[in-house]
Parts: sequence; structure tokens; C-alpha cells
Amino acid sequence: MKVVPVQPVGVDIFWKQIEPLIKKAVSYSGGRHTVDTTKYLLKTGMMQLFVVFKSVKDIEAVIVTQKAIYPAKTMMTVVLCGGKNMNKWAGMGIKTIMESAKEQGCSGVEVMGRPGWRKIFSKHVKYKESYVCFETYF
Repeated sequence: MKVVPVQPVGVDIFWKQIEPLIKKAVSYSGGRHTVDTTKYLLKTGMMQLFVVFKSVKDIEAVIVTQKAIYPAKTMMTVVLCGGKNMNKWAGMGIKTIMESAKEQGCSGVEVMGRPGWRKIFSKHVKYKESYVCFETYF
């Protein structure tokens, strides 16, 4: 397995293969993302795409990140992630995202996700559970 960052110009090359993975991932975003907005932001470089390859022609998963610029620091945020066999590539994915975040001058990596992410993170990286998010809709 290999986790590869994809430049904005490469999004269209992989789109047919990754669109179903993106579609499933956005279904868990609480309406924050759509397939179309994700594709647009990936192609403009506002979001970053990482593809997990099982082999040259076999895509196992996708990870989508976005810089979050706060007043005192910049974090790399994992906004979408989807695929299969996560236990086989999660460690490599986390390592790749962390390296990319450092290269881009970020202070760290943050993930907003479902509670099941705790189990994955605890196996691969030291992390701090910083806060709980509450939301309401109008």
C-alpha cells in the first residue's frame, strides 16, 4: 500500500475511481460537504487529496485535508476519509498527512470524526482529545 498526495491537476485523472469513495465520505459530513464542492476545492487547491493505492490500478481509499488557519496557528484538518481495509493503511496515512502538514508549515493535524476514530488514532499516533463539538440547526 502507498499513500500518495495528488496535485490539483491530477484530480480529474482519478475522479471516476474516487468519486464513490468521496460520495460515501461526504454522507457523514453533516451537510458540510458535497461531492461537487469537494471536487471543486480539490481542483483549486483549497483542499488536498491523498489516494491510498493497493496497486497501480487499485485504489483502496481517499483522504481529503484542508488547512485551518486560526489566529495563533495553522492546522491541517482531515475533513473526509473513506475507503476499505483502514487497518492496513491508517498508520501510513496518518504519517503521510503529518509529513505533508509539516512541509506546509502547519503546527499539527486535527481530525473531526466519529467516535470510532479514537481506536484508529490510539494505534498509530499519540493524540489529545481536545474538545467535543455541539451543533444545532435552524
